[in-house]
Amino acid sequence: MAAEYTRVMSSRSPKLGRAVRGILLGLGVTLIVAAAHFAGVGEQAERWALDFRFRNLPTLAPRDDIVHIDIDDQSLEQIGRWPWPRRRLAQLIEVLNTCGAKAVVFDIILPEPQQPRYVKEGFTDLYTAQTGTILSADAPPKLILDDVEFAAALSNSPNLFLAMHVDITAEASRRRDKDLAETFTDVVATRPAVTPAEIAAELNLDLSDAEEALPTAKAIAYDRRIKALLQDRPGRSFKDVLARLTERISPGSKDFDIARRTYLRRRSLHVLKRFTLPESPLSGGTFPSGRAVPPLVTFAQSMTHTGFTTIKPDDDGVVRRIPLLIKTDSGVFGQLALIAAAETLAADHGGKYEISSQSGKVIITSGDARREIPVDAKGYMLINWMPDSPDNPAARHIPATAPAEVWQATESLRHNKSVYLMACEKISVLAPYLFEGKPMRKYFVEATEISRKIHLAHQLRRSALLFRPADVPEKPTTLLKQQADLNQTIERGCRKMLEFIDEVLVGADEAGGRPDEMEKKVRSLRKLIRQVEQQQQHIQRQLNDSIRRVRKEVDGKVCFVGSAATGAADFIPTPVHRRAPGVVMHANIYNTILSGKFVRTPAGWVSAILIILVGTLMAMVTATRGPIESAIVLAAGIVGYAFIDASVWKGWDYWIVAATPFVAMLMVFTVVTVYRQLTEQRQRRQITSTFKQYLSPAMVDELVHDPTQASLGGQKRQLSCLFSDLAGFTTISERLGAEGTVGLLNRYLDRVGEILQGRYGGTLSKYEGDGIFAFFGAPIPQDDHAVRAILSAIDCQAFLPELNIELHSEQFLPEGAELSARIGITAGEVFVGNMGSTQRVAYTAIGDAVNLAARLESANKFFGSRIMINEQAWKSVEDVLVGRPLGKIIVVGKTEPVSVWEPLARRADADDKLRKFAEEFARGVELYAAGDFQASRKQFQTVLAERDDPAARRYLQLCDQGSGQSDFDGIIRLAEK
Repeated sequence: MAAEYTRVMSSRSPKLGRAVRGILLGLGVTLIVAAAHFAGVGEQAERWALDFRFRNLPTLAPRDDIVHIDIDDQSLEQIGRWPWPRRRLAQLIEVLNTCGAKAVVFDIILPEPQQPRYVKEGFTDLYTAQTGTILSADAPPKLILDDVEFAAALSNSPNLFLAMHVDITAEASRRRDKDLAETFTDVVATRPAVTPAEIAAELNLDLSDAEEALPTAKAIAYDRRIKALLQDRPGRSFKDVLARLTERISPGSKDFDIARRTYLRRRSLHVLKRFTLPESPLSGGTFPSGRAVPPLVTFAQSMTHTGFTTIKPDDDGVVRRIPLLIKTDSGVFGQLALIAAAETLAADHGGKYEISSQSGKVIITSGDARREIPVDAKGYMLINWMPDSPDNPAARHIPATAPAEVWQATESLRHNKSVYLMACEKISVLAPYLFEGKPMRKYFVEATEISRKIHLAHQLRRSALLFRPADVPEKPTTLLKQQADLNQTIERGCRKMLEFIDEVLVGADEAGGRPDEMEKKVRSLRKLIRQVEQQQQHIQRQLNDSIRRVRKEVDGKVCFVGSAATGAADFIPTPVHRRAPGVVMHANIYNTILSGKFVRTPAGWVSAILIILVGTLMAMVTATRGPIESAIVLAAGIVGYAFIDASVWKGWDYWIVAATPFVAMLMVFTVVTVYRQLTEQRQRRQITSTFKQYLSPAMVDELVHDPTQASLGGQKRQLSCLFSDLAGFTTISERLGAEGTVGLLNRYLDRVGEILQGRYGGTLSKYEGDGIFAFFGAPIPQDDHAVRAILSAIDCQAFLPELNIELHSEQFLPEGAELSARIGITAGEVFVGNMGSTQRVAYTAIGDAVNLAARLESANKFFGSRIMINEQAWKSVEDVLVGRPLGKIIVVGKTEPVSVWEPLARRADADDKLRKFAEEFARGVELYAAGDFQASRKQFQTVLAERDDPAARRYLQLCDQGSGQSDFDGIIRLAEK
């Protein structure tokens, strides 16, 4: 039976066997590609494929109720540079509310208080439209409390969502600092004023480590202490907290600033607890954690909605997904757009919402509405991005200048009213006798005093809200009521006064006569008042028109407010924009959640089946058809799979694996085709048999894939060349004899070859007795060829002591003899390729860099060094190695000097003593090159006091020789090879 099976199989066509082997090879390649995919190798290509879908195959239509209010370049040019005073932000909120905005999502983080400022009405307030009146210059500066006005706007805006930030990168990026800081946080907690030097001395730390970690330690200690104090009594004042930090912290110091910011942050987080989500419904998911950076406590108390705007781009820097929930030490917060979407669902369906989680999803429930949002294992949702173009806008964009026209017109009306009242007040001062029984001047003085008291009350209240929460005074309601009543009285009195003035002036005109100075001033002021009254009507019309325009754009819409100026930092790369305003992301998140069209990913086994299926089919075709037919099928397969992928994407919003199946088809086609060529063409077998005798396996593989490299000739390339020779080997070989010498060389060269070729991928060009010539960077390009060459040299030196011990123990090396190698390395341009005759070729390199490497190997004898490299090679490794300069030399046969270095050790292996030795030696070389022989000699004597160094002794000789030279140039000229 076995014999019959053998006979039948041997009678079958060889092509059948090759086809089966080709299919099996293709299946193997497919499995490797699939394994690489699940190991994350092709992850970036899949991301690019997803981005292509977003840009060219959008599945989500834009919502009609989304509008962007862009703080763009035009806005900054017309309204003022960023950051705007918060009064402007408050006015923006008021305008949007007035114009019927359904909701306002504010992508602006305001964690710090803004200092009060003074402006002069219409004179120094650069953000207010000017009226051109000189009367305003007489008005005293007006106190502006921006935070008070912004907090009031928040209180009056139940539909406003203010952003906060959660830093989810702080833990990883500052882990080392935190670990070190934790070692002395307890000390800082009891002694906030402790210095880095004191910490270093007490805990036996390096001063640099203490200096680096101390700010983190103070922040941790202050945060823990202040958190505990406020948990015990939330109403503690900042002064009380400072007093309980044990030591006095002076205002204006860094410690004071850390304590102040920590106090405000902790107070704000305490207030924000009302916005945290209940953790029990969230137990079914995994979410990132981080450090919350909340809005200013004043705003936290006033606002009605908040959410974080934290992003974490993918490895390529592009934002494709977003965390929906983040855990902080104050609770779980929701993403800003998630909260806005939940509130919209609640308003439309039930009035309340609940957010919960299960494995792989976040759920919003409100009445009969339910959104199950798919998230990955880390709690991130893929955003369904809409391309934002003029032909297909993802949302309406309105510059902030549009609502600014409304508030500027309102400001102009208010300003003109102030001018009107100031003119009336001046008339009441100029002609008080005209108004007997009507003490208008008294009303104006009283109004000024009430205004001053109101501003003082607001200022005291602002300070208390920030730093004395237990002593916050009531709002000045009574004063505000008095002010409103008094203003009405003044306006009525002004109208009557002007009516009376008009009668008096008409009578004076009829009587004739020359007016006195007082009458001239009164007439001038009355003329100004008429101009203001006329201008008020014009501005009111402008205001009404501006409100109509803004209302047309924002009425019933959700307004996303954020920066879009080109110079702003709030820009992110997205799948559809290289540089998109961050607020655009929140609109896309909002749109994704409310639409319910989520980007979903299938289970991993689905991707595995797809990859294996297309790879196997391609293997069957390529193994049984010619290259041209297979290439046609390959093209058809790629087009067909792309069509299937697009259909699944457009129909069901599924992100199925795309790039990896293409790679699987291409790899199978390539590998199987190459395999067939290798087994069917004699030329490649001849190349392998010819070159494997003297080229490295990597070179042979490359020649097999590209036989054209086997021709005579070569190319210029940047390489690193290495020459090595055993010092004093002639004497050793004479004592060993021919047979012993060969055996010793074989053991030595085996170890060197394994390092140069096997460990670092070098090409061993030739052996010359105990000498070696190798190069790195060809035929396989290596960007780090210099690093490979120098590290291989260090490793070659490192194994010699061990080899000497082995050889002596085996009595293979004569007593007293030691193997010691000298190595020269250069990085530079050489000519590399196959050189020789038509009957015999060798892959080698020639050029000045090769010759110089040989000279540097020999130059080691002059300095007593072991490895010498040129400056170009050193620049490639100075970040990873510790080395020392040996100066500028001119080797035999050259006329140009070269700077040479001796690498000593890897930085990771070098101790402080070696680093100090290298630095001191380098200083001596520098002094010698400068001609300061006395200082150089002293420096090298210091080096020799620490260790016996041949190079230092050589420099002492050079200092003695150079002291008598008048034309000294710092260059060492070698007389021997």
